[in-house]
Amino acid sequence: MYHYIQFFQEQKYTELMLPVALRLLPAAVVSMVQDAPESAPPLPQPYYDMFNVTRHYTVDEAEGSSLGALSCRAVCHAVGGPGAAAARAWRAAAPPRAARLLAGCARRAVSPALVSAQLSRVVQAAPRVPGLSRP
Repeated sequence: MYHYIQFFQEQKYTELMLPVALRLLPAAVVSMVQDAPESAPPLPQPYYDMFNVTRHYTVDEAEGSSLGALSCRAVCHAVGGPGAAAARAWRAAAPPRAARLLAGCARRAVSPALVSAQLSRVVQAAPRVPGLSRP
């Protein structure tokens, strides 16, 4: 894992990709996350899936909506992957509108999926942890 983190840092992958990906987000996603309160629920399922479900595109399918979905996936991987520290640093230095947009995407689409994945791993591992198994 360290090798990947070092690669992302040296190449400034996250810092170069995030502003482009945020500009290419679908307008509907931008309107839902831009100024959403911190207590806002996750995005509606079709938009939530744009961030969290990997689709396999073909050349014949290439269209504007595909580009928007790919930009959602790029934001998801930047925030929840090896470039997460760089994404946080980028957000701290970003213009206010871009910072709010990234925070909204993280809060309403990326974080719920990451928390759910972590909790499911905990539930799966619980029977193997002494003292946590049910009688």
